[in-house]
Amino acid sequence: MQPASLLLAVLAAMQTTAQVAPTVSIPPIALWPSSPGTISIQVHKAVLWNKCWEASTYTKGAWLKLSECNPGSPFQAFFVVKQPSAIGGKAYVMMISDGTTSGSLCVEKNAANFMTLQPCRSGYGNQVIDLDINGTPTVAGSCLAPAQVSGIQAIGKFGNVSGGKCLSTYALEVNNLGPIKPAFLATPDAITSLLIGGQCVTGMKPNDPYSNLITNVYTTTCNGQPEQNWLYQFGQIKNVATGLCLNAPAATADAAVTDVVDLTLAQCNGENLFTQMWQREAGDILFNLRSYNCVRNVNGILRLGSGQCGKFGTDSLAAYPNTVTGLAAFVPVLPKGACKTLDKRRDYRDLSSAEKLAFQKGLQAMRECPSMLGRKSRWDDYNAFHGNALDWYHIKSIFLPWHRFLIWSFEQDMKVFTNNPNFAMPYWAWGSNPTNWATAEGGMLTPSEFGFGWDGVDSHYCLRDGFAGSWVPNDDVCIRRMPLTSNAGLNYAGRPQLTDQFMLAVTQMNPATEAPYTNFDDARWSVEYAHNMVHANVGGYYFYDMSNPNDLKYVVGHMFMTATAASDPIFYMHHVNIDRYYAMIQQFNPNLGYTGGVTHYPPTGGPGAPNGVPATLNDIMPGFNVPVSAGWDFKANSQCFEYIPYSKSQVAVNVQPEDVLLGIFGTANNGADIKDFFAAGALGGKLSNRRRDANIAVTTVEEAKAVVADIVTELNVVTSTAPVVKSQEPAQIGTKFPDPTPLEFFYQLNMPKMVQKVAKDHAAFEKLNTKIVDNTIACLANLGKSVESATVGDHAVGAACALIAVTHNKNVTVSV
Repeated sequence: MQPASLLLAVLAAMQTTAQVAPTVSIPPIALWPSSPGTISIQVHKAVLWNKCWEASTYTKGAWLKLSECNPGSPFQAFFVVKQPSAIGGKAYVMMISDGTTSGSLCVEKNAANFMTLQPCRSGYGNQVIDLDINGTPTVAGSCLAPAQVSGIQAIGKFGNVSGGKCLSTYALEVNNLGPIKPAFLATPDAITSLLIGGQCVTGMKPNDPYSNLITNVYTTTCNGQPEQNWLYQFGQIKNVATGLCLNAPAATADAAVTDVVDLTLAQCNGENLFTQMWQREAGDILFNLRSYNCVRNVNGILRLGSGQCGKFGTDSLAAYPNTVTGLAAFVPVLPKGACKTLDKRRDYRDLSSAEKLAFQKGLQAMRECPSMLGRKSRWDDYNAFHGNALDWYHIKSIFLPWHRFLIWSFEQDMKVFTNNPNFAMPYWAWGSNPTNWATAEGGMLTPSEFGFGWDGVDSHYCLRDGFAGSWVPNDDVCIRRMPLTSNAGLNYAGRPQLTDQFMLAVTQMNPATEAPYTNFDDARWSVEYAHNMVHANVGGYYFYDMSNPNDLKYVVGHMFMTATAASDPIFYMHHVNIDRYYAMIQQFNPNLGYTGGVTHYPPTGGPGAPNGVPATLNDIMPGFNVPVSAGWDFKANSQCFEYIPYSKSQVAVNVQPEDVLLGIFGTANNGADIKDFFAAGALGGKLSNRRRDANIAVTTVEEAKAVVADIVTELNVVTSTAPVVKSQEPAQIGTKFPDPTPLEFFYQLNMPKMVQKVAKDHAAFEKLNTKIVDNTIACLANLGKSVESATVGDHAVGAACALIAVTHNKNVTVSV
């Protein structure tokens, strides 16, 4: 019986990926020399745990795990081979064989200190082990010990050793925060064989050697071998046996290109992943997202056709089969129906110290979790995934639902990493204190034990303080931050003050029209515009050479660039906050459907497609293989969460309705003005059981107070605790602030086509911001307060009445 034919289901969950290239050269595949000192052990027992090391299956990349000892298992049949002393000291190689000389695989330590099976390479140091006095493998003073894994026990990882003896503890220690157990490894989304034209897609031709590039992808008779098994992760399709990913290297988004493209297998963690992004659509058709052409079986070789599979042109390979049986396994099964419970997402600053520590440990565990795609970690998989294709899920309607599903997926992993099924992602309510993010009062971007750091230092602008100060992202030597000025936050950029009341206004009214939204895409743009400002301000940029206006030299922080933003841990809490505003759009505009936008297929509707192909809830979200409707849900199906307001903000529900009326009208008893005000019906739709803006009938002051109380309660308004002041354009300080302005520069680097729209829409946003500020000041005046003398509670009243006024298209006049 051949081991390769067994336990293929186990293989699915535990495959590693192409290894990060070590600093030493890798010898060619060759068996290690045997010697009379060979120790033949049918079952290699780990004495400390009274279990035996076992390969998850017999393929390149298989994991080692601890299982109950089974002398008859071929997966436990390791040979520990002592090597000549020339290699140095006690030197052994641990290998497993399928019964043939060429089929032996050796235990190898990878970049994340995990042990996997790899082709034997004589002389390769990563395959040299020592044995402690109990016979447990050690490398460079680290012991091969079990690390608990989600769903599967005790994967081999090198951990602590003392006095030459392995310790009976779990191997994984995270930055002195203690052991992470019992779970930290996320498994692939799915494993399946893929059939096209009646044959199985195979990762290599028969007898092909393993390599880092396979130039053609063939189909052959289905035989159940690992080379015919594939997993799907973050839009990439990886071959189980070779650890390589399906690739279309010549694919392009150029609408004029109609050439047929051959598929290859390549390293999953390469520089350019755009050509490795795949999407399953109705009919089990597999599309490459770079060209939006589909895969076809051309006489046993996989190729991309042309004409976007006939959707927007003629496919020159239309005669060849393109139905790929097995793709349905790449579509996750999501919960359906009403939520039994709701995860409660709170501002990070409202978490207890224990909850903050658990969150930080979870993030660290994700950084320790092996990547399924050959990067350093699961954390880096998320970061690369988000940055993989800017136009697919940015500056389009899909922006909000796609990021909602990303956050939800991240949250599901964090439930595992924190070992807490009730874990909910925290958010960062940056609008509650937009002028003091880096102060103790701001409590977020601080160097404290639970803070997330502030300004980058040294010539690299490296973040060196706070929780993530020592983190090294996949693409750089450090997390870079160049905030636009120390301790100034959003307002230094001069783009409207993104206070909570401003953001709550734009979730209800279109700044461009100062009227209710008529389509979702306008609401999406209002939130995405603000979202980009936070990215631009936290990441920042710096021009270090402006001597040539046509060749400005600059560096940018990670949060500034869409391609790198997710490397900064603040990214995720920022995006949970953006989802909070998305939820408000849905709550305040219940009749607003997913309308007004275009599809996400690059550039718009697919290369060569007519511009303006309408977006629908049936569009597939890249990388997830689920429709947009899965990210449209809120408090239903898979999206079972709710948002708890930040406690350090003033909650308008605590404001008395008569104070709001007094702030708006200068009196709480002018029934005629109040009646006229609400009769305007600026906001349509049902917002509560009593409130109908389109036909509110207010005949008494008491009815007006009831309406205001309803509005305030529904909005659940959280307003800035800082005094409201008008935003100011920043001074041009040295080389820090050349033209263009920060937000325009953000778009020039990330999405050049948007600069003109930013410049056009900025005026509308600034006008709304000014209106909110002016109304707040007028409301305070009607309450007999000035901006300087107002208390925090006064500002809450002023902000609440200003918000209600502007969303009802009214300017407050001073009556006292």
